[in-house]
Amino acid sequence: MLKDYYYPRWDRYFNVLPARLPGGKPGPIDYYAMEEVWMREKKFYPPFPRQEEVVPVAKEVFEHLFLRPAED
Repeated sequence: MLKDYYYPRWDRYFNVLPARLPGGKPGPIDYYAMEEVWMREKKFYPPFPRQEEVVPVAKEVFEHLFLRPAED
């Protein structure tokens, strides 16, 4: 759900931000249209991630946070 629903919303938002910085007025983001496309896909999302998907990510995060030397 993060990849298919939330990521596209945040990606669109952050891509519009630079256009606003120099005083530009980009049009509004139509989040409803984005949600409707996602809703109509009817993709199944399991209630719990499979362990074979979670364990490698958890190990990578642990190694990054606790086993690498601190960067100055």
